[in-house]
Amino acid sequence: MSSPFEIATGMFGAGRIFGGSTLSQSETRIESLKLQSSAYGVTVPVVGGVNRIAGTLIDYDDFLATPHTTTDAQGGKGGGVKTQSNTFSYSASVIMGICQGPIGAISRIWKGKEVFDGGWSPANIAAATETYTPPGSGAMTYTPAHAATMLGAPRISFVTTDTTWSQDGARTRDRTVQLAESTDYSLAGGVITINASLAHLRGVPLTVGYQWAAARPTWPRWCSLTSRWPMATWAKPPPPG
Repeated sequence: MSSPFEIATGMFGAGRIFGGSTLSQSETRIESLKLQSSAYGVTVPVVGGVNRIAGTLIDYDDFLATPHTTTDAQGGKGGGVKTQSNTFSYSASVIMGICQGPIGAISRIWKGKEVFDGGWSPANIAAATETYTPPGSGAMTYTPAHAATMLGAPRISFVTTDTTWSQDGARTRDRTVQLAESTDYSLAGGVITINASLAHLRGVPLTVGYQWAAARPTWPRWCSLTSRWPMATWAKPPPPG
């Protein structure tokens, strides 16, 4: 008959022989990006100022699945159970169509409802309204006060008066006319140039409205712009750390 000490020793030995167990759980690894739909002739959005807009995937490459392993231990000495979970995170280099260009900058990138990278603080974005009266002769050019940090194309308009006649006499009303970018004016290097064919605007006060920032932000990491569409290209981010 074994002594209590011998029994305890035997149980301890059994624990060492059989030890704990490990349960492994692995999710299915995705080998490529599967697109649910494709379309030809997608409308190119026209954007003014600062707006949040969804991009259109044009192409992707370098699809990468990065494995991650986590271990969770439960139980006491000798009889513990370890749970090992194997998961994957995915990245790729993508080309996204955004909107009609040119784009001044991509200030931030959203991932769902959260900011993924980059961005201005809303407190740093301001609206400005200025007045420019084209001269009677010469070039019709104007440089806004915050041209260096102007966001997007300005809104240029003027007020004209329409007169209508009836049996009660003449009636007048003011109407605001907005100039169209590229057609009525151009913007290059922060300088606005009114089309020379709009000679009737000489001497007419023009209202110039735009958004501007105290300083341009650092563009989101791994992001660059091209002149086509224009498109933004994001390379897959480097591994953590």
